Formats: sequence, structure tokens, C-alpha cells
Amino acid sequence: LRDQACGIALDTTHLPVVISTWQGQPSQSLVDRYYRWFDAAAAAALAAEQELVHIADLSGARQPTAEVRKRIYEHARDDLAAELTMLTVVVRGDMDPCGFVRSVGRLTSARHATQLVLVESVSAAIIAALARMWDARIPPPLGLDPVYYQTPQL
Repeated sequence: LRDQACGIALDTTHLPVVISTWQGQPSQSLVDRYYRWFDAAAAAALAAEQELVHIADLSGARQPTAEVRKRIYEHARDDLAAELTMLTVVVRGDMDPCGFVRSVGRLTSARHATQLVLVESVSAAIIAALARMWDARIPPPLGLDPVYYQTPQL
């Protein structure tokens, strides 16, 4: 997904792990498109009776405007994917300093069974995701390796 100031790469190669890689400053319309995409992915997971693990790589993202943060908060409050996501791992970026990621994570976790983990790298995110899947007795996807995973170039 792309607009003038931001791009989001959505990697579903390793389902049930979904990796979103953010670059730039997201706009309200891009955030809306992102949540529509994730709602469709959640509906497919629901039909397959599958839980999701979401890795959100925000290391290349820039702090959104207050209007966009409000829109993200509104989406997170009613997020269908949160019903099916057992773990969200956030790779820190510029979106974290104001505590916004933590506040959305607390909102999501309070309403749903989602666990939120903040990490410093994509490798650490993959390690956390794989550990959570093993704890839940869910076989990890083949080929998802913290050493060899390459984030998409936008």
C-alpha cells in the first residue's frame, strides 16, 4: 500500500505470521486502506479457524499527525484482526517516542486477548513471534528465520 509520503509492505509469505513494514509518515487514507486490508486478512483467518501473529516494523515510519493518530486509535478500538491476533510485535521507530504505540496496544489488549511486545529489531520480533507460537503449540511457518529474513524494500 502506498501514498505520497508513506508505503506499507504486507508480507503474508509466512502465514499465520503477517509482517507489515512501514516507511514514511502515514496519511489518514493510507491508514484506512491498511485496516481494510487487515480486516480482509482477518476474515480469511477466521474462515480458516486460524490465529494470527502480527509483526509491525515501524523502524522506518515517521510520527503521524494528530489526526492520523486519532484515526488509528478509532480503527484499533474496533479492529476485527485483534480478535484473531494472539501477538503483536512492534519494531520501534519514530512512532513510539510519544507512547502512541503503547496506548493503542493497551487499548487492543484490554479489549482482546492480544499480547503486545516492543522490540528493537525485526530479528528480535521474529524470535518473539516464533516463541509465542511454540508456547501456543502452533507449528511455526517454514522458512521464517530471524537470521535470514529480509524486510521488503519499498
